[in-house]
Amino acid sequence: MSGRTSKKTVLTPRRRLTIMEGAQNKRSKQADFNSAFDPLRFAEQIVPKDVAKFDFDYFDEHEEFRSRPELQAFVEFNEGCTMVVRSSVMEQAYRGDKQSRFIICHELGHVYLHKNKAAKIWRETNRSVILGRHTIQSRYQYLQNPQWELEANLFAGTLLAPPLGISQLMNTREIRMKYNCSDEVATQAKKDAELWRAQQR
Repeated sequence: MSGRTSKKTVLTPRRRLTIMEGAQNKRSKQADFNSAFDPLRFAEQIVPKDVAKFDFDYFDEHEEFRSRPELQAFVEFNEGCTMVVRSSVMEQAYRGDKQSRFIICHELGHVYLHKNKAAKIWRETNRSVILGRHTIQSRYQYLQNPQWELEANLFAGTLLAPPLGISQLMNTREIRMKYNCSDEVATQAKKDAELWRAQQR
């Protein structure tokens, strides 16, 4: 099954606001809006309380990693939900690497935003559904949906740099330093914070 489309995929402002609100609500369970987010602690301590049958694994010997060296992480849905991350990504995230932190937050986005739809596909096809950033050829069913990828990116960016913690006077460098995120995340976070403020008026 594929979600490919010939049209450019975009998120409507309303959908963006809904995802940002959800991500900020989840973030508030682990950190305030003025400190850096810890995706590892969140995945290990918070998600299992929110998501039934959730498992979090990190290792390099999974068959998907062997067949796809470029793959860094994925989420597998069947009767439960398993998030799998390369050990190297885990180690780098622990050290504060911005890209590794984003990768983990992106997969968390799939867990929270897409678990119900993916589980429905699994029930209808009796094949595990994998959401990852690269096409995977295996016994699994790989679902590549541009809309879902954009949504997971937005969820990840909001976890890392929440609009509620970004003042109108902050620049992208200040956002980056405050939340230990990349320039790309900080730039988008500033735009999203403006959208969030406009919605609150």
